[in-house]
Amino acid sequence: MKATVIIPTKNRPTGLLRAVQSLAPSELLSIVVVDDGSDVPAADVLSGLIHTQIKVIRNGGAAGPAGARNFGVSVADGAIIFFLDDDDQMIDGYIGKVLVALGGDAAPADYGFSTMRWGDRLEGVKGKAGLRGPETPLSKRLAGLGMGFWIRKEIFTQAGGIDEALRINEDTEFCVRLAAQGLIGWYSAEPGVDIRPQGEVVANDLASVTTTSSASERRVAFEVILERHKVFLNSYPKEKLSFVRRAAKYAARSGDFLGAIQLAKKYQVRGHQIWMDAAAGALSRKRA
Repeated sequence: MKATVIIPTKNRPTGLLRAVQSLAPSELLSIVVVDDGSDVPAADVLSGLIHTQIKVIRNGGAAGPAGARNFGVSVADGAIIFFLDDDDQMIDGYIGKVLVALGGDAAPADYGFSTMRWGDRLEGVKGKAGLRGPETPLSKRLAGLGMGFWIRKEIFTQAGGIDEALRINEDTEFCVRLAAQGLIGWYSAEPGVDIRPQGEVVANDLASVTTTSSASERRVAFEVILERHKVFLNSYPKEKLSFVRRAAKYAARSGDFLGAIQLAKKYQVRGHQIWMDAAAGALSRKRA
């Protein structure tokens, strides 16, 4: 079974080089680097690498991380797709372990993810390793695409790919969509990726989209999730409340305090929780 690692990149030459170097050459592994308009072309950054299985392409789809990932998947030749951010590194052996598991315990899985190693600690979804289906709490089936995330290519295509209109939390929406379709996840308690150490600043590399996204963008993303998956989320009140509270916090942080309060009424959640989140968002806006 062959796998393809998709690495979308833009203006992170140092991080990109490290990311690609973290992937050991293998006949069962191809790498697709999708350059989303870097000032220094990714092909130039990687020109010194000897890796017969690497393909560097300019993004021929919609601009942004989601569009770059979708375009990368469209040209991938692997049956299993892994995603790797250009400021992270894949932990040696992780991909091989997933491919072995897919021939055994993980065979029923449509997608999967892992914990992340961040310095000397592990981050991400916790819990017992193994299959995570509809009987598993929704919160334990949601993961970021930077969490050692993989998916069968045919499933990715059938699910419609990643929403290119979302600049932030597009991975959360994608995972909610997979869960809503009844697809089966698989979780590795062993870390699959090394996240860039906290506080590390790489000269000339672009800052993270997560840290540079506006409060308004974050609010919109959570409202898209709430509206698009309204019926499904009604069966998961805990996760629904979490999304509403985050939308309210970012609404207030963007200056729309009234809009934050109106979210409580719209999604029929307890008002006092939204008041607290809105107040926290408004205070964080003042400090900024």
